[in-house]
Amino acid sequence: TRGDAAIGSDRREEALGAYSMAVAELAGMEADARAAWALVLAKSSRSQALLLLRRHEEVLEDATDAHVLLERHGERFDPLESARVAEELGGREAESGRAIEAQQHRARRAELEAERRRARKERRRRARDAARASAPAPAPAPAA
Repeated sequence: TRGDAAIGSDRREEALGAYSMAVAELAGMEADARAAWALVLAKSSRSQALLLLRRHEEVLEDATDAHVLLERHGERFDPLESARVAEELGGREAESGRAIEAQQHRARRAELEAERRRARKERRRRARDAARASAPAPAPAPAA
């Protein structure tokens, strides 16, 4: 397919567009076994393109949708092919899950560091204020 050729040539955005068009064309046609299988493959392939683009939340959405279709229509699909696609989807879900967790961890670390900087700045401000308050008053100027 056009999407497969694009992803094979490292044209990820083009592949994503091609797979998205396929998903749009097949949406709502799941009653037909061939269309349902094609939709599973399109969502699976799109999840791969999304993974390569590091759009991890969307990877999880497509993988979940494809899993639901596999479960709903599994008896109508080739069991070996279904298992292969499910395994690929599981790998993408795991990779995206790890990436999302790492991103959340980095965000929490950045928030903690920002909080530490604010606390340090506040402590310094209070120390300066305390030093000013406890400093002896300047001696009066001698009268002329």
